[in-house]
Amino acid sequence: GISLRRLDFKGQRNYYTVDENNRLKNIYTSVTTFTKSVLPANQFLMDWMKNKSKEEQEFILKSSSTYGTLMDILFNRLLIDRKLEEIELQVRQFTAGEGLYTINVSQWTDSLKKDCLAFAQFVKDYEVKPILVSCPLASDSLGIAGTLDLLCEMNHKIPTKTDLKNKDFELKRIKAIIDYKAKIGDMSFKSDRNSFYESELLQLMVYRRLLNENFEVSSYDLFNFSPKNWRTSPDYNLKEWSFESIEKMNRKFENYFVNFQIDNESLERNIMIVDN
Repeated sequence: GISLRRLDFKGQRNYYTVDENNRLKNIYTSVTTFTKSVLPANQFLMDWMKNKSKEEQEFILKSSSTYGTLMDILFNRLLIDRKLEEIELQVRQFTAGEGLYTINVSQWTDSLKKDCLAFAQFVKDYEVKPILVSCPLASDSLGIAGTLDLLCEMNHKIPTKTDLKNKDFELKRIKAIIDYKAKIGDMSFKSDRNSFYESELLQLMVYRRLLNENFEVSSYDLFNFSPKNWRTSPDYNLKEWSFESIEKMNRKFENYFVNFQIDNESLERNIMIVDN
């Protein structure tokens, strides 16, 4: 198959492919870059950032993004290997690789352990069976690419005691696209981890379209997952987007895409491929 490669440059993320001679073939805008360009940042983030210096803002955004990426990696390892080891070492190595030398390693380690326990609780509660994990996908028609966090089969709900007493209750298995959100707010302030925004639904809609183009499937429910800042027992937020919300966003999508094309039609993107 085609190898989809990622490049982060000047605050933007792109994906690209090369041909059999290692020459640039296609460049794709990332899903996150697309959604950020057509929808404003959430108000919580804007309000919290306004009293920060430019340097503080850049550090917070980079550390938050790095934390989220590492959280995604650990979730995937939980799904695939059913275990996690040496989280502190992984924190040290990953943050050093990103040039983040001043983060609190022990704090990140403790928070990631809690987040992984929350994710494990979700997997158990809904009897999650992964189908695709951290899967890179690209659309030639959109010129957009991204990495799908999780495509899975899961129960449609957690049965209540009333459900279990009802002889007619049937626990349904559904297929779902799930996008993980660490959310802004590293560990030092009250975050809005329980809030999900229109931009996050748009991301899911794009992932569903990428999935459809690559595998010709469409009947998937859309969810966002984020760990809670729990204290005594693992807990999490699971946002299922309603049919009405999805249909409304579906009607908006083409306009967003056209606007994005207009704003970026003169953008020159070049990638230099250097052979060893």
